[in-house]
Amino acid sequence: MSSDKSDTLELLIEFKKEIYKLGLEKTPSKTLYQEKYTRGAAPSPTTLLNRTGKTWKEILELIGIKDFKRVKVRDTSNMGRPEKVYDVEKNVVRQQLEEFFKVNRNVKTQKEFKELLKQDKNMPSFGKIYNYGYSWGYIKKNILKIGEEDKKTKMLEEVVSFLTKEKYDVESINQSDLGKILKKQNNLPSIATLYHNKVTLKDIKDMMYK
Repeated sequence: MSSDKSDTLELLIEFKKEIYKLGLEKTPSKTLYQEKYTRGAAPSPTTLLNRTGKTWKEILELIGIKDFKRVKVRDTSNMGRPEKVYDVEKNVVRQQLEEFFKVNRNVKTQKEFKELLKQDKNMPSFGKIYNYGYSWGYIKKNILKIGEEDKKTKMLEEVVSFLTKEKYDVESINQSDLGKILKKQNNLPSIATLYHNKVTLKDIKDMMYK
């Protein structure tokens, strides 16, 4: 059995244990599970969907749960959901968006975003995302920057790792020197790329000597 398949199997086993521990085997809705599961110990709905590539119903069938009751919710102004349920679902969508933009960091326009959503069967539709209050403007301002920060950190770590490994005396290096060093390394970002992503020489020195 491959490592990926083995990991997914273990994930499903942990999920099944958690479902029964929470007493959700008769009403195992994604919303209820998201609200009650043990964070840090049991797998999250987003992790399960991403790792298996299946729908929630298909995941339940994989662990032997086929006949279950759907939880009905009363109609409210929050898209027909009780406020608490709506908030939980909104948080789930937020988590999905954050994970999505960690992978798709170069999305610049709403059109690109919509096209990528259509290709990702684990993501909700643009309309559903919008209905939870996540407009493209909000996403650009509050969620895309998470991916940008991750990208900045990754670049910084790559450069610091290289300079440390090659035993450069960073204290004596100026920006021009750094540019020449990076230019010779095809697998590292250029000085222009670092500048564009707001990675400074000071950031590099701070990380090396912290």
